[in-house]
This record gives sequence, structure tokens and C-alpha cells, in this order.
Amino acid sequence: MNNVVTLCQLHTDLSEQDIQKIQDVVQNLQLIADLNQANL
Repeated sequence: MNNVVTLCQLHTDLSEQDIQKIQDVVQNLQLIADLNQANL
């Protein structure tokens, strides 16, 4: 997940706050994908 931070820092002009928001979403992506596949 550090790859996302590194990519953002190298290739965008996003602020650290914006990068942190993206990092928060990235941390939940696998959980969201798993829930979408579950039969709830």
C-alpha cells in the first residue's frame, strides 16, 4: 500500500492530506471487494 503513496508523491501534485485520503480508501478496497462477493 505504500506503493500508492509513492506513486502519488512522484506523479501528482496532491497534498499530503489528499494522499492520506486516498490511502484510507485503498486500505478498505479489499474489504469492499470481499463484501461485494459475499452473499449477505
